[in-house]
Amino acid sequence: MVGYLKKNKVNMEIRYLAEAKFLKHISKVLMDLFKYRVQLAPEQFATTGFAERKMCLLLDVFDIVKKVRKMSKVDAHLTRQEEGWNHPCD
Repeated sequence: MVGYLKKNKVNMEIRYLAEAKFLKHISKVLMDLFKYRVQLAPEQFATTGFAERKMCLLLDVFDIVKKVRKMSKVDAHLTRQEEGWNHPCD
């Protein structure tokens, strides 16, 4: 996932930002790279309540991470085949 984000020029220093700025930047990354619109404002995320929306956000981000990992594995497999890597059964 980190490699994918770096490849798409996402600044990895956002992890050191304050909570509100971090959530705002993560929302932008989700929208720009993955076309996912976060249903929570950063202020709502930091307060009590909105449990259902927070859980949906968590599950959606988990699905995005799984898709990116799968895409990365497929890309790596295709790259190996293009470089002439032979499968052990060949």
